[in-house]
Amino acid sequence: MVATLPDPAPAPPTPVPGSGRASVRRLQRPVVLVTTVGVLSLLVTAPMVMLAYGSLRDDSPGMPSSFTLANYELLTTAYFWNLVRTSVVIGLGATVVAMVIGGTLAAIIVRTDVPWPKLWDGMVMVPAYVTPFIGAVAWILLSSPRIGYLNTMLENIGLPTFDIYSTGGIIWVLGLYFAPFAYLFLRPTLARLDRSFEESSRVNGGSGLQTLRRIVVPLCTPAVLAATLVIFVNAIGNFGVPGVLGRQQNIEVLPVVLVRLTTQHPTNPNGAAVFGLALAALTVAGLWISNRIIRRRDFTTVTTQGSAEPIRLRLGAFRPVAVAICAGYVVIAVVLPVGAMVIASFQPYLTTDLGAAGFTLDNYRFVFSYPSVVRAITNSVLLGLGAAVGGSLLALLIAYIVVRTGWRGRSYVDYAGTATIAIPHTVFGLALVWMWISIPLGVYATPWILLLAYLALFLPYAVRSAVAGLRQVDDSFEEASRVLGGAWLLTLRKVTAPMLAPAVLSGAIMILYQSVRELPASMMLHSVGSEVMSVVMWEMISEGMFVRMFALAVVNLAIVVPLVAIASRLSRDTVT
Repeated sequence: MVATLPDPAPAPPTPVPGSGRASVRRLQRPVVLVTTVGVLSLLVTAPMVMLAYGSLRDDSPGMPSSFTLANYELLTTAYFWNLVRTSVVIGLGATVVAMVIGGTLAAIIVRTDVPWPKLWDGMVMVPAYVTPFIGAVAWILLSSPRIGYLNTMLENIGLPTFDIYSTGGIIWVLGLYFAPFAYLFLRPTLARLDRSFEESSRVNGGSGLQTLRRIVVPLCTPAVLAATLVIFVNAIGNFGVPGVLGRQQNIEVLPVVLVRLTTQHPTNPNGAAVFGLALAALTVAGLWISNRIIRRRDFTTVTTQGSAEPIRLRLGAFRPVAVAICAGYVVIAVVLPVGAMVIASFQPYLTTDLGAAGFTLDNYRFVFSYPSVVRAITNSVLLGLGAAVGGSLLALLIAYIVVRTGWRGRSYVDYAGTATIAIPHTVFGLALVWMWISIPLGVYATPWILLLAYLALFLPYAVRSAVAGLRQVDDSFEEASRVLGGAWLLTLRKVTAPMLAPAVLSGAIMILYQSVRELPASMMLHSVGSEVMSVVMWEMISEGMFVRMFALAVVNLAIVVPLVAIASRLSRDTVT
């Protein structure tokens, strides 16, 4: 008898192209790509195009108007150039102060044998939790000519006082609270430089200080330029600090004028659009200059040897001086201003005679009972949460497109997802005003426009976190899912997203943290019923309600500090 083999099992039917589930799977990826590009265009590109459009119109947004170049005559006035000069002086001054402080701290903590480097590494970032606007108000308590605690003490012991209501005061506060940006940019570069450069310098007789000055500092140029650009953009686009400290001496900068032209009668949105484009041009010029400098030189410094522990300069007898510098910054930037603010929040009125005034909880009772203040706290938290959820989901898609696809349009997605980090918030807020007044979809004068502003302005934080996290994940996990028949969206949801959870969550918390403390765009976009904490604090200052404002500022810090701590912890977990 001849044995026969059983008939093989019939092969599964091959899906017919364009039919059923196979067709849906093929459409998933292009639909997501197109949707992501559309959302980014609506969030970022379209508002800036509308701002340029508004600068060429002869009437307010939403009104019948004609094209004109007359608005650009403002750029020829002495008033405009005075604004530019003051803005640039303050921006450059604040950048220099921040870079000197941040660079010194980074060099001490990372490149010397200062005691307790991990403690100082965390402590010098604490001032980043305090928004410069709140810091400016706190420094009024310290250095105001009449009510300043610090000035009163200096005067009593015969030392010169400092007037915070001045250009120098504005530069000081901005530089003090932007110093952590410089430290954050320089710290990883200093820690990862190739040891061979420094060892070669030592072999050829270079001292520790000579090596630091001739080798380490030049090789940090890309990080220095990146930090300088970010700080300069934030400084010249800052509204809160010059708005608070420049009032008494009528010190005006472009962001302050932009807000006034948009929110105070008589408004001039067309002139504001021109000023906004001019301010944006300053930031673009800074970006172009920094890129030109970087392209001219080779700054490759990190190799397999560079991953070793950095060479630390022995300070010897100067170790106490290094400790004093680190501790002094924390005391000046955090302990003194925040301490003064907390004390003032318990006072019935502002005074340096604490014993005569006494203390009260009435300011906090007001904060938690007055309807508009309670509504502002609720709005800030809800809008921040909405921006955090939407931004983290969008950042996940952007990171996947940029890192995992070869799509030609991914460069636009990458640029649009991070472009707003170089756009002053006053400029972008004005751009949203032009866009959503011109487009009658019921977005303007509602909380939705604030949500869109926060989502666009702080999206880069989530994108950078998600991109960095995805680049650390081996794509073999996703390949295995696809081999087993997993669709593109299923793989993204079941495989990629869970592995990126710490990075995405860290970015989401950063969006929430930044949204809760945002002021300039909120000033231009809020309406009755959609106030947020920063706007209410500004209004309290305008109405002279300082002690109540300090109570609300303490509540703001109580919300922000835990969020930053959680984000920092998640960021460390992502790296490890």
